[in-house]
Amino acid sequence: SIENQQQFDRIFVYLLPDGLTSFQRVEQYGNLFNEKLVALFKYDAIVIAFKGEQTFFYKQTNLQPGQHTFRLSAITEKELRQQLKATIKDKPDEMLNEYEFQLFEQQEIRREVQLRKESDFRTQIMTVIWPCGEARFAIIEGNEVSNSTADSTSTRMQ
Repeated sequence: SIENQQQFDRIFVYLLPDGLTSFQRVEQYGNLFNEKLVALFKYDAIVIAFKGEQTFFYKQTNLQPGQHTFRLSAITEKELRQQLKATIKDKPDEMLNEYEFQLFEQQEIRREVQLRKESDFRTQIMTVIWPCGEARFAIIEGNEVSNSTADSTSTRMQ
């Protein structure tokens, strides 16, 4: 489990089997990350978490089967890249690509939340400006506001 897990927006746990050049992302079940370990391998664990724009990191070497609680620390992007390169010496590019993808996803989620807030605010304002329901017909394109009802009326007149 992750200490203070509820404070993070997204958490990713990865297993790095010794002797292989790959990594495995561990699935989350509720508040736990659970994966069966193969006894033939030694594992390292990496945890990357996001909270807003801040990234957090934890690394544990020689992970043994059992329950573990990880305490994440804030880390800069440059430090995280160095940690990932040092941890995965054989093929660091794949892990860096995974991090960059998750970072992009985190930024995209924040962008979508902001767009939803703006849209909700615009809807609230429209209902005040047009209290009789005309707001549902307004279409905002760039700096122009057109009314779809007026457009269809002008088309019928031609």
